[in-house]
Amino acid sequence: MGTVPGGFETASRDRTFGGFDFQRSARRFAMRTQPLGAVLSVSIDLPGAAARGGCLLHGENETADRLIKLFAAFSHGATWFSDEPADDAIVRQVSAADGNHEAALRVDGELAGEAGGRSRSNSEIVGRIAQARRAGLKISTVCISDAGIAMPTELLVKQGITAVRGTGHARAEMSGPESLRFGLWRIATDRRVVGGSRIADWRTAFGIRRAIDRCIRSATPLHLSVDVAAIAANSGPNRLGGLPAIVRHVARRRSAGLLQVCTIAGVVARLAPPSLPRAAGSILRAA
Repeated sequence: MGTVPGGFETASRDRTFGGFDFQRSARRFAMRTQPLGAVLSVSIDLPGAAARGGCLLHGENETADRLIKLFAAFSHGATWFSDEPADDAIVRQVSAADGNHEAALRVDGELAGEAGGRSRSNSEIVGRIAQARRAGLKISTVCISDAGIAMPTELLVKQGITAVRGTGHARAEMSGPESLRFGLWRIATDRRVVGGSRIADWRTAFGIRRAIDRCIRSATPLHLSVDVAAIAANSGPNRLGGLPAIVRHVARRRSAGLLQVCTIAGVVARLAPPSLPRAAGSILRAA
């Protein structure tokens, strides 16, 4: 097996399927993908619904509520990750209040069923996506734990997922979205907001504002993730981990026409890859 630009794997002896040359298509796909430019995407990690019985703790609830109001005040959209988006009150509130936001599924170690094997893991993922869609949520983004869980790439493609975000620590360098295969993209976290002391909050805000300006100068995308539980525990809802200063900075840059702000789904839409021709038969097996 070999890997070609765009993330496609092809057999070295037979690079065609049903008369369709996947290597050539992959190269065209990689070359024709549109550059993003200076784009900021933001994701909000909500505490696990299963662990909290479907309800946020008081501090977490207040933090989430203030985040909703903060983003609404500046008309910023964000991607809200929950392990049970269909039953998450915060996700429902955000989805009903503002069409700029995106509901997304987080797949942690427990949901992935490490002890139960890959089959159980895949069934859980498919079930939660279907449940969220029956509840009227448009799920096209998932967050999958980086802690040794195999990426079910083909399963995600079959379920109409177009973006995957990891749960690892922020990267030192910003490299932008990574094409996996068949229109599926990996979005890595470049910067994180987790809260802390007042000095830590100030340092976080200062560092992220500088990263945003570097993103503008280099015309490259930047992804910022916000941990609600960590902020509630470390900073409290009044400070929001320095996020108000960051959002005001983003608003100034956006008003000046220097920066675009969107959800993860918005990032994928801006990549605008061409539609690949369908082969005579599907190469993806049923889940």
